[in-house]
Amino acid sequence: MNKIIVFETTRLFLRQYKDEDFSALHSIFSEEETMRYYPAPFSMSKTYDWIERNQSRYKSDGFGLWAVCLKETGQLIGDYGLVKQTIDGRIEVEVGYHTNKRFWSKGFATEAALACKASKYCRP
Repeated sequence: MNKIIVFETTRLFLRQYKDEDFSALHSIFSEEETMRYYPAPFSMSKTYDWIERNQSRYKSDGFGLWAVCLKETGQLIGDYGLVKQTIDGRIEVEVGYHTNKRFWSKGFATEAALACKASKYCRP
């Protein structure tokens, strides 16, 4: 899969996940504090499934969670986007995001959210 940039902000670019994102994502998803609202931190298998599920969402839904990368270095620091969820038998779209703990409280989630709101790639 090619590196496909979906949109950019002042400090970030958001792109489709690549299989090579596994290590960076697993360091986020396996961290207990980051995943405190999930049943448990992700195993390696769950992280692989996460990448595959979002790659499928890009094709089926036209959106999903996008890899969030620093423009300055290209480093993947998290993800941000929209995902369909079934709630009370109805399909709803929720905003989702995860950020590497080292990058908390720097305004990256807000920056990604505002850009996503304006992007055609974050429309259900």
